[in-house]
Amino acid sequence: GVTGNTFTLDVPAKAVFESENHLRIFIFTYQKEIVNKADYTYYFENGLHELDHDLVLKEGESLYLEYGAVLKAHVFADKADSILIAGRGILDTTLIGEKGHRTMLLIECNNLLIRDISVIGA
Repeated sequence: GVTGNTFTLDVPAKAVFESENHLRIFIFTYQKEIVNKADYTYYFENGLHELDHDLVLKEGESLYLEYGAVLKAHVFADKADSILIAGRGILDTTLIGEKGHRTMLLIECNNLLIRDISVIGA
């Protein structure tokens, strides 16, 4: 509900609020996922994570970005099958050297699932 200048959302939702001067605020909330960290090869918690090397995924490996996690890195896999890249976090390659145009370089990978992440700098 809305009270004065504050509002609450009791359930996960997508909402747009528009002020009298036409300022639009977009709200996207998510239900918290219950994730077992042990199920993932690479798990990044809420916060900024900067890697000075490519994150190389091998066959059967997985990457999870928790909600609020920002991973500044390039993701690379070559002939690696059954890869999972998931989560509610952000993969950010802005301002990362000359390879910034290669957010994810996945060469000849089969059975690949990328789900729910946000990517910036691609």
